[in-house]
Order: sequence, then structure tokens, then C-alpha cells
Amino acid sequence: MSHPDDFGIRLDRAKEYLNLQMFQEALNDANLCAKLNPKDMDLLIIQLKSNFHLKNYKKSQEILNLIVRSKEVFQESKLYQAKINLAQGNFDAALKDFKAFVKLLPESKEAYMGMGSCYMALGESKLASACFSMAN
Repeated sequence: MSHPDDFGIRLDRAKEYLNLQMFQEALNDANLCAKLNPKDMDLLIIQLKSNFHLKNYKKSQEILNLIVRSKEVFQESKLYQAKINLAQGNFDAALKDFKAFVKLLPESKEAYMGMGSCYMALGESKLASACFSMAN
């Protein structure tokens, strides 16, 4: 039987906390796991998503940079880059990243919503409306 502080058990618990949108708890467990295996891709993704939802955009960007530099490709990296840029008011950069993500995953409603928000912030209401329609 594994100990409750075992890396695998703690990582699984962090994933479950993330699924339940318990972001601080997910981050707490992920940070403890990082002491044992700081470059684990699942762990980095949990840290990225948790920090983002906790509005720690600077830390999210640092983790995203680590993920992008790794050999593994995290498909959602463009989406999170866009979300960080949008949250920080960098609408042109966010729009570029949302468009790049839509090329990877054309059925992403979240990306179209983000594009719509960017266009709205940039004063392009017709384009925003079209994107919001694509998201529904």
C-alpha cells in the first residue's frame, strides 16, 4: 500500500482538485510534488492551470515558458498564452494566440469566446459577434 504523500497519489489528488476547480488545493499538492520531480509535464500543467485560475499570471507565464521549452508539446499552450495575454489586457497578442489555437483545434468554443472578447475590447463589434456565434 502506498503512503498518502507518495508522488503518484499526491499528483492524482492534485489532478482531481483541478477537475473540481479547487485551484489552491491543486497547486498546494502540485508544489509538494515539484520537490520530488519538478519537470513532470502533468505537474507543470496543473501548476500552470492552477496559477492561471488564481490570477497569478506572472507565475503562469513562467511555467508556460518551461512547458514550451520542453520537448513535449502541450497543445493548450497557445490557449493559455492567449488567456494570460487577454487577462493582462494584451488584446492584439491574445487574438494572435487564440487564432493559432483555433488552427490546432477548430472546434474550440473557448478560443472563439476569447477571440470575441479580444475583438470587443479592440472595438470590432461585428467580428466579436461572429466569434461569439461560432462559440455557440
